[in-house]
Amino acid sequence: MKNKNWLWIVGLWILYIAMPVYGSEFIIDTNAVFVPAPYDQKSCAIAFDGTNYLVVWEDGRSGGNPRIYAARVDQTGNLLDPNGIAITTTNSQSPAVAFDGTNYLIVWKDDRNGNYSDIYGARVSPSGTVLDPSGIAISTAASNQTSPAIAFDGINYLVVWEDYRNGNYGDIYGARITTQGSVLDPSGIAISTANDNQRYPAIAFGGANYLVVWQDYRYGTWYGWDIYGARVNTSGVVLDINGIAISSSDNYQWYPALTFDGTNYFVVWGDRRGGLPEKIYGGRVSQSGTVLDPDGIPISTVATNGQYFPSVAFDNTNYLVVWDDFRSTTHNIMGARVTTAGAVLDPNGRYISNAARDQLYPVINFGTTNYFVVWDDYRSNIDFDVYGARVDQSASVLDPNGILVTPVINYQLNPAVAFDGTNYLAVWEDARAISYYNICGARISQSGIVIDPNIISISTATNDQMSPKVAFDGTNYLVVWADQRNNAWDIYGTRISQSGSVLEPNGIALSTATNYQEAPAIAFDGTNYLVVWEDKRGGTYYDIYGTRVNQSGTVLNPGGIAISSATNNQTSPAIAFDGTNYVIIWEDNRNGSWDIYGAAVDLNGTVVSNFSVCSHTNNEIDPALTIGPGCQILTVYSRFTDYINNKLVKTMRIWGTFYSLIGTEENSKVERTDPILLQNIPNPFENTTMIKYIIRDPESKVVLMVYDSQGRKVKTLVNDSKTAGEYFVQWDGKDENKNLLPEGLYFCTLKNGNYYGVKKMILLR
Repeated sequence: MKNKNWLWIVGLWILYIAMPVYGSEFIIDTNAVFVPAPYDQKSCAIAFDGTNYLVVWEDGRSGGNPRIYAARVDQTGNLLDPNGIAITTTNSQSPAVAFDGTNYLIVWKDDRNGNYSDIYGARVSPSGTVLDPSGIAISTAASNQTSPAIAFDGINYLVVWEDYRNGNYGDIYGARITTQGSVLDPSGIAISTANDNQRYPAIAFGGANYLVVWQDYRYGTWYGWDIYGARVNTSGVVLDINGIAISSSDNYQWYPALTFDGTNYFVVWGDRRGGLPEKIYGGRVSQSGTVLDPDGIPISTVATNGQYFPSVAFDNTNYLVVWDDFRSTTHNIMGARVTTAGAVLDPNGRYISNAARDQLYPVINFGTTNYFVVWDDYRSNIDFDVYGARVDQSASVLDPNGILVTPVINYQLNPAVAFDGTNYLAVWEDARAISYYNICGARISQSGIVIDPNIISISTATNDQMSPKVAFDGTNYLVVWADQRNNAWDIYGTRISQSGSVLEPNGIALSTATNYQEAPAIAFDGTNYLVVWEDKRGGTYYDIYGTRVNQSGTVLNPGGIAISSATNNQTSPAIAFDGTNYVIIWEDNRNGSWDIYGAAVDLNGTVVSNFSVCSHTNNEIDPALTIGPGCQILTVYSRFTDYINNKLVKTMRIWGTFYSLIGTEENSKVERTDPILLQNIPNPFENTTMIKYIIRDPESKVVLMVYDSQGRKVKTLVNDSKTAGEYFVQWDGKDENKNLLPEGLYFCTLKNGNYYGVKKMILLR
């Protein structure tokens, strides 16, 4: 007896652990695929701490205002922070960074205080910890401060920026910051307040003093930007009050950058002397402020198009100058070595990145053996990302394909799910491709086990595939989605077997009409699917179209079914099958505000009725529906609501309304002229019902199934060959796994060769 009790307890335990825990959550896809972060990542800067590089940038991944992010990269090119480090959550741009031997200091333009921008900063440890999460206010003077740059002198930092406190023209100001984050010059140091504009400062420390350089418009001519500089000592005293004219050739000289080689500074800039195209020039400046190359050194002047935005670093032997080069049809990153004597070793330049599309705004730093160059990269053709590459001292590129510095783990959005009587199939849009969304999925058992841990790739066509929906027909699933492979939004689909095989890996083109087809929805009637979507083939406005698709994947209405072409827009359709007709509802703007309208479509694809679900003064959006007992349709939607219980709330709320298609009956029409008799008694029923059916075609298999109101198979009652005649089968209101089903509307479908019938059954509990 004890053994039997033990076995009984073990059996209960096995049953318990096999059942899902309702209310618990689980992740379907645990694979981490790193892809470029959404929106723009750009305006990068870089520093080196003796072990790793720290790359910082402005980041738009939140979808709103840009923020400052950072990531460490080791000297072998490994990205140590693949999701990035959030430095600040305020609206912030134009970062710069330096290392003090213990921590980094990142500075940026910050808009947290209202209409004008200020200069803020934060220290970050070499392990990537943000030590000042609220930021350090470096300059909050009147009007705007922007375009910061930073260097470290061994004791303190000097941060410089473009400053508009004195009126409409920019000046150059600065402030010293201690390694503990204290601002020693809260009112700022006026480095250059010359006539007209001074902009885009850059800075380097030269062993005794800093050299700050900028583009200068003090003479006020239209073609008058020059490169000026001034030395600032470690006490914050400006040693060259009137500035040093580093380059004052004709036309523009602008966007300077500089480094220090232990003896002299080397300043580089974009130069338009002699007219376009723009070239890259440089010049050495001694520690005493003497310009050693007053005519400039031509670093890149051979290209037919422009070269822009240079940056420079020193490797203890030579300089490496990098720039944005437009000598081909796109912007690429190029570089050239220059000796400390000013000789250009690579007069034709060396490609650092010539990836597809544009690469812009490079910056460079030297580690212990190699340089690391980072830039804004548009190879995805969607948004800017930050890429980088290591370059050795011979100017050979060690990472010719580039290193993606700003990835995130692939996004997954807009899921949909269906049930086949045994397992579920969940589908979603997935950003695991480099530059677009694909459709992926996975089967899930009733106990919550993910059957496809490596995920099913449902559609991996080029360009975006989005907004998937799925239904099950008793044999296969049909997944549908909006597809941009033809450079216009179309509706595609594919069947997925119950074993998880993609039966049409290239997809089925359900609608490729002109303009846009998007936001599909799908239902199954026991024989065919009806897929509906929002459709802009008319040119100006969206309409609602659809097509029937049979179980073999054939599109039965290749030109589409016009379900609603009322004035203005109809969008975001939802669909269900009530046993006789499909019911489709959608957002409708025919009255000038968003209402919910609907239509019924029969099994032949004919629109048999149109109706209004709700049309209030306030907008109704995002409709969904389901079918209940007695063909009662529950529609739900979101509506802006002024009052709840007589209390003013003015917010979006979910509303619902019941609707019935009066006079609908179950379908007894067959594909031949002879009817199939399909009945059940009692109906409605509480526990069991007896289903009677007649076989007309003894040569074909008999398939008798039960579906719920969403077209999902819940039970196979008969799947066999039988002689002609009258038969009975009992159904107990349970699914394939003997689970009690909830009360509601169900459909019994009988298929016998070309004969087909549907019977509505109402289960009560």
